[in-house]
Amino acid sequence: LTDSVEQHLISDAPLGCLYSGGVDSSVLVQIAVKQKRIRLYHFESEDLDLLNYPRFFASQNGLDLAIIKGNDKDYIFHLPRMIYYYETINKEEGTVLSHLCKFARKDGFKALLTGDCGEEIFGGQPHHLSFMIENSLYNSKILKKLIKGLNYLFPYNITRYRDEHPLGTYYSIFPPGNHFNEVPHNCLYHNGERLEDWQDCLEAYSFVEDKCERELLAYMLDEISYRMQRMMIRTDRLGMKESVELRIPFLHPDVVRLAINTPTKWRIK
Repeated sequence: LTDSVEQHLISDAPLGCLYSGGVDSSVLVQIAVKQKRIRLYHFESEDLDLLNYPRFFASQNGLDLAIIKGNDKDYIFHLPRMIYYYETINKEEGTVLSHLCKFARKDGFKALLTGDCGEEIFGGQPHHLSFMIENSLYNSKILKKLIKGLNYLFPYNITRYRDEHPLGTYYSIFPPGNHFNEVPHNCLYHNGERLEDWQDCLEAYSFVEDKCERELLAYMLDEISYRMQRMMIRTDRLGMKESVELRIPFLHPDVVRLAINTPTKWRIK
């Protein structure tokens, strides 16, 4: 990661960082300040309690911190314009990202680091933990027998107790939902290709003996190869919308290789 940040710091123009105050962006800044002085851009919502950590972090590292305040409700009216630049439906927080880029560009910053994708490749999102738990429960022989018995005793319960494989629901949408049927989503949303994509990810970890571990690794690999395209589109188009290049050190090939070859016990807490 240090090598990746150093490479992403190469710039003839002033370079800053989109700083959320979270672990990912904090790690990048701690590495970057050893090489170059950078400016931090942080969004502060008027609808939430003020967070003092970004101020503390910037003070401890002797960095300039630009705080852009905004009202969450006002950003709803920016969504149509965001969709125009996306040319597709995408992640809604892009409105704030673009707003920060606009201020950075006015200050003369043409390139910004961002901590995007750190949580995705290292399993820091809630849906990674949810999938791990559901997959473990599904593969539990005792629980399987219990659910089968409950569905036998209460056959007319319209909700029924879930006994389908989590792989059949998690891959179809994002954020993952548990109430959708596998076949319609596969055919309507993905042209029937998602099942083949899943098989490729499973085969990539065919050497892993533990079934739960193999399927969880495949699930996380699929997110990198499929779902993160949306984040790449968001970063590229909404940064360049304001003539700012956004750089993602976590997606350096060496960092991604490390992530996908790391056991899940060290990725998901």
